[in-house]
Amino acid sequence: MMTMLKSMGLAMVAAIALIAPAQAKVVIFSDMDIYGNFTQVDGNGNAVSFVDGTFSHGQLGGVDPDGFHPFIVPTMAYNGYGVDEYISFYSGVTLNSLTLMNANCCGITAASVTVSLFDSGSNFLTSQTWTGGTEVLTFDTANTSKVLFNVTGGGDFYEHGYNSAWFEIADVTYEGGTGVTPVPEPQTYALLLSGLFLLTFTARRARRPAPARTVL
Repeated sequence: MMTMLKSMGLAMVAAIALIAPAQAKVVIFSDMDIYGNFTQVDGNGNAVSFVDGTFSHGQLGGVDPDGFHPFIVPTMAYNGYGVDEYISFYSGVTLNSLTLMNANCCGITAASVTVSLFDSGSNFLTSQTWTGGTEVLTFDTANTSKVLFNVTGGGDFYEHGYNSAWFEIADVTYEGGTGVTPVPEPQTYALLLSGLFLLTFTARRARRPAPARTVL
């Protein structure tokens, strides 16, 4: 009976591993990450990092905002210039996907944005190019340490001698990194508890003495 219970326990653990794989994380562009930790900010109060890395920030020539700035929700940002703008990870991760959109916030929308992935040795891994609208770029590329963004199009919208080419980004998802692992979904706990209940019930039944037989 104990052998059967051990087998059931191992089967339950295997089922949980299959049904509840590692959850993807999301880059947070605000000054507080999804775990409630304050991130670093620059002299202008702009966020410069998230739990597993950093991203470009600051000002271009001290005139207008440069880099990524949170927009509407913490997992979404806008960018106004897009020349070697970056998202950098402290350690290599698997970059799953990201969403690029037309810039509805300001300025002139970029004609295109090329997203290039590099490993920790600055070796090129892969790239994709967005050309407008709302599009999810799927990579699923391991050992990603840096993501570079370069744009085409735009114009001197603010008449200060700098080219502006705006775009919006959202839901940069990845797996791995050095930060805290997200809390499992409630259904994972429900599956675990139901399995433990089944094991306990079976064990109690196994310990019950067999009813005495009446010999006629």
